[in-house]
Amino acid sequence: MESLTVLIVTSQESYHWPFDGLIDEARVWTTARTESQIRESMMTTLTGSEENLVAYYRFDQYDGTTLYNIVGTGYNGTLTNMETADWVASTAFNTWIGSENSSWSTAGNWSRGSVPVATDNIGLYYWDLGNETTISGAPTVNNLFFSSTASPTLGSYFTVNGNLILGKNIDLSGQTITLGSNGYLSEGNYRFYGSTGTITTTRNLSNIDGQNVGGLGAKITTTANMGSTTITRGHSAHQNSILRYFNIEPTTNTGLNATLVFNYNDNELNGVTEANLGLFKSSDETNWTGMLGTLDAANNTITLTGIDGFSMWTAGNRNSPLPVELTSFTAAATKDGIQLHWKTATEVNNYGFEVQRSVVSVQRSENSWEKVGFVAGHGNSNSTKEYSFSDDISQLLSHYLNHSLTLPKELTLSYRLKQIDNDGSFS
Repeated sequence: MESLTVLIVTSQESYHWPFDGLIDEARVWTTARTESQIRESMMTTLTGSEENLVAYYRFDQYDGTTLYNIVGTGYNGTLTNMETADWVASTAFNTWIGSENSSWSTAGNWSRGSVPVATDNIGLYYWDLGNETTISGAPTVNNLFFSSTASPTLGSYFTVNGNLILGKNIDLSGQTITLGSNGYLSEGNYRFYGSTGTITTTRNLSNIDGQNVGGLGAKITTTANMGSTTITRGHSAHQNSILRYFNIEPTTNTGLNATLVFNYNDNELNGVTEANLGLFKSSDETNWTGMLGTLDAANNTITLTGIDGFSMWTAGNRNSPLPVELTSFTAAATKDGIQLHWKTATEVNNYGFEVQRSVVSVQRSENSWEKVGFVAGHGNSNSTKEYSFSDDISQLLSHYLNHSLTLPKELTLSYRLKQIDNDGSFS
């Protein structure tokens, strides 16, 4: 239908709103519909006997002036200036029937009698005496709805250019779901999950403010032009992380001064205490740097500001990983004693290093550690930091002489670092 004037009558007055567009169905209920109820029936026709359904107009006839209410409660409509040329075939949805088999590519399995094409809106349901569908052949569709009744098999990757809507939890089963440049994931109370498989989208991002790109749950703010940016979401764990990560790959990846709001689901905590969650980033999926951020457990988000460039991100226990990644620790004898050098790649809440020494000789085989110095740390850092400490062993030699001890011919000195956090914990 090309145009429609909607008349709504209240107890006091009437309102007229002209509608310029196409209508496939109109449904009137006597009660407010929940989000789940709306989703569940949005991609399929109704029987007309549903509870609280008072009017249901299918717009299926091709002549006459009466728009019939198939509920049978009256309230038939009147069509004005309608001609045969004004009627068009419905493209509202193509519903899975499964009357033939489980094959996605069998036309008889679909309500419109045709295999879905890229412009189709698809509803996946399970009907009595029907078959569950197997998504195969890497299809591309417009909108796609997984109903609460369906348990489809994800047998191939697929692309959704419109809304991807969940009516139940869906295992990715190792497949890649691609959202087109206007695609959007609408999970509602449900979620995608699975240790293998990803959801990904690529689009141009520039000067964005709190944009939840593709509905994947990575909300980005930056005034920079990131260019063509691919965002991928997966649900495998990385070094005791939660069961969610984002890989964000912009064309321009420096000087972003960006803010990331990382959304997660309570079912993804993977044994991590929610109150301890912080953000971690990696460029190789092996080495992770604690960036932490601000947790909002009530809204299941972690926010981090001042991000120069993006990479792979996950959330984990900010208290669990080693707070310092030590890359080298060396010692060399000098005329003044022993010179120690060490480097760190990353630091989290690092108060500093207590330098400890142990003396091992022929007469003394056990290790007895004593503090010989302290070197302050850099707090939080994701760049290389270098440290040094000089141990004056003249005092050690004086100890032997002052106690009339025979200086051993062989003297082995061992050193270790006691790394101390700002809160006093150590390793």
